Amino acid sequence: KEAMEEARVEIDAVTKKAWESRDRHVEKARMELQQQFLRDKEKAVHWLRIEMQQHQQVELVKLRAELERSLGVESLVEVGQRQLTELTELKSKLLQSEEEHLEMQESQESEL
Repeated sequence: KEAMEEARVEIDAVTKKAWESRDRHVEKARMELQQQFLRDKEKAVHWLRIEMQQHQQVELVKLRAELERSLGVESLVEVGQRQLTELTELKSKLLQSEEEHLEMQESQESEL
């Protein structure tokens, strides 16, 4: 009877150690899984940020191209207006020069 009691106590002690060991392994595995989940989550957030930055860069390039196009059109209009003004001024100077030439020619003819 005493031997059975000792055996039962020894079995209980071994069983308790086995359960404690199992609990430690389960806790360790749970912690590893949690850490892996956090690493995966950090990686996902990192790649999501990169993807968002790339998308923003693409949008900025599109906006820049659109702005340059619209500015280019405005610049062409400004260049055209400037050239028209210059041509008008040149025409005025040419007409004035022709008038002066005619006046000088008339003056020379009248002197003769």
